[in-house]
Amino acid sequence: MKRDKSSILRNPKTIDRICGRLYEMGLDKIFEKCSDAKETNRQMGGVFRRWINKKALGILPVNLDTFMNSNENAILDGVLYIKGKNKMYTNITTHYKHHNIMSALVLREFLYQV
Repeated sequence: MKRDKSSILRNPKTIDRICGRLYEMGLDKIFEKCSDAKETNRQMGGVFRRWINKKALGILPVNLDTFMNSNENAILDGVLYIKGKNKMYTNITTHYKHHNIMSALVLREFLYQV
């Protein structure tokens, strides 16, 4: 929502859910949660990176410049899927549109189906 301000207008049900949760929590609980330690899954980015670097499942990590100059399939994550005129979005929707590109958000479900 920070990167794409119009997403707030396009997703009113999501905004309602988020607002409802915040109202239920109350201001004191919101402040408490903001100062909590990071969740375990957020602390384990380095562990995931090491797992990928061991070429688990045949996945080879590459930086974006290497990917942009290759013909490889990819698992990508982040704001690059937000429609815009940025380089990554333009490339994944034009030059690489026939490649197998998957969001990391669906990686778990994909692996369960394999």
